Amino acid sequence: VASVVGVYYSGLIDGFSPIKMVEVPDLSGMTIDEAKTALENIGLFLDTDIEKEMTDDIEAGLIFEQSVSEGDTLEEGKKVSVIISEGKYFVIADYTGKVLEDIRADLEAHNITIYVDYENTSEYVPGTIIEQKLKNEGEKINPKVENKIRFTVAAPIEIRIDDFVGAKIETAKNSLENDGIKVVLEKLPTDELTPEEMDEIVTGVVIKQTPEAYTTYRQEGNNVVILYYY
Repeated sequence: VASVVGVYYSGLIDGFSPIKMVEVPDLSGMTIDEAKTALENIGLFLDTDIEKEMTDDIEAGLIFEQSVSEGDTLEEGKKVSVIISEGKYFVIADYTGKVLEDIRADLEAHNITIYVDYENTSEYVPGTIIEQKLKNEGEKINPKVENKIRFTVAAPIEIRIDDFVGAKIETAKNSLENDGIKVVLEKLPTDELTPEEMDEIVTGVVIKQTPEAYTTYRQEGNNVVILYYY
């Protein structure tokens, strides 16, 4: 968008040539190259000592503040200083009551390292954030540097896995799910079995399981118990 910039002259001073004054344009929203061109076109220069600051809503690399306001006049050949956005702040929310795994990816994408303390409690669903520390709601952080947050999280379910081999597949599945365990049923292929092996298999019962029986299992993240059957 073209703009008209005023040019002003002071009178003769002791026989010297008049001083040429120019009206400073609005540089906000411009890149450094755009601002440099806009100023040089009217006889001004951009100060090469450029400050950078994080902002709430301005994209990185765009000017949001200038040393001489739009419309003010400046002597030709003078410099204008600017401040450009280093990027947008990330604003910390109140994460209490949320499930850690639902927000983990977003926090880590903004360079936030998560520390977790587990608390055994029956008042919260496992994985729910009970308390947050180090960063408070509304706090603005620079995602270009490492930040840290600590959560107290309701401890995940932890059980000793029973031996389900030989049990009916639905019975085993229901037993685990009643304990809050995620279960995947994996039907085994039979196309490579010999006729003799086909005669011996029992359908609808657990053939093997992962993890193995009597191991300690924690229900967190993408963990599942897999029950294999024919």
